[in-house]
Amino acid sequence: MMGNRSQPFMLIGASLWLLGSVLVRLAGQYIFNPRSGAYLGLFVVSVPLIWLLTFPLYRRYALGDGGGQARAALQLVTLPILLELPSFLFHPLLFPNMGETRMAYYAAFLFFFYGLALATGWMKPR
Repeated sequence: MMGNRSQPFMLIGASLWLLGSVLVRLAGQYIFNPRSGAYLGLFVVSVPLIWLLTFPLYRRYALGDGGGQARAALQLVTLPILLELPSFLFHPLLFPNMGETRMAYYAAFLFFFYGLALATGWMKPR
């Protein structure tokens, strides 16, 4: 039974990862520039964005059992985190527009973003 419930979260997570990776490929050198306001803005915008993405998903798929929301949060971010590993290992090929420094800023953002998404699994929406 859990397979039916996990499928949308894993698919949504993978889709968001793909969308984000394309965005980073096209504009990462501008977004992950610590001297630009876009980088700081990304952190600020992430908090409401995660809130607006996750809680409606949790409600839509009616995860009424005790740990359902936490499982959904784990399923939402596990596949993207695993997909990030080869992305970082082969970043010169996948993200030639980003040097080592910008990749470090990208990694910092991803830690924040995925951590925030995971935290929603244990939060109660208001």
